[in-house]
Formats: sequence, structure tokens, C-alpha cells
Amino acid sequence: MRFPSSAGCTVAIGNAFRSFLRRIYNWCRKPHWLLFEMADSRLIFAEKTFSIRHPIDLVARIDRAYGDGNALALVELKTRRVNQIFESDVIELSAQRVAIQFGTQFRVRQQGYILLQNLVTRRTIAHKV
Repeated sequence: MRFPSSAGCTVAIGNAFRSFLRRIYNWCRKPHWLLFEMADSRLIFAEKTFSIRHPIDLVARIDRAYGDGNALALVELKTRRVNQIFESDVIELSAQRVAIQFGTQFRVRQQGYILLQNLVTRRTIAHKV
């Protein structure tokens, strides 16, 4: 049985560490609320309206859509006094997802994000839904 050389292991570990550091650097440059899993994403759509006729008539205006090259992640912005997500928020994201998937060639992730900004403290919290 042959083991990899220590030089080969060192290079592999170095490359993995450099990739990890690049991801952290990209995340630090993004808005503070952006989740680490979206560190490599960039803004694709902002305040854009999509409409489709098939499978149903639907018009949806999205707040933000971030893409990482594989799929879009939808982000809905809400300003409230309480840190609470409502069913209507999830329904809104779902309608946006359907409108984008059937209205464009983009693939949209199953999960989206709702950003809640507190009216009093201005603190923003991201919720994955």
C-alpha cells in the first residue's frame, strides 16, 4: 500500500485552506446580514417584477435574488416591530419562486430567506424558510 507524499498532502491542505479563507473574505465584504452559505453569491435581481401565463396567471415582484452560478436564492425584506415570520411571507416567496422558474431559465433554490429589520433597533435578522 502506497501513502501519498507529505508534499502532496501539504499542497492539498494548503489549497483547501486558501479556498476557505477566500470564502471568509468574500463573506466579510458582503452586507452584514448575508448568511455565510451565500458568501459566494452576487445580486442578480433587485425590485424586479416577473409575470407568467402558464401554469397559472401570476405576477410577482421580488425584493432580491442572489445567485451563485448554480441557482438563485430569493430574499424578502420586511420591516417590523417583532421578529416574527408570517405564513403570508412564505407564500409570497413561493409565488416569487414560481414566477421566476416559469418566466426565466433560472433555477431557484427550495429555501429562501426573509430579512426582518426591527423598526426600533434597526437590527436585521435573516431567517431561512
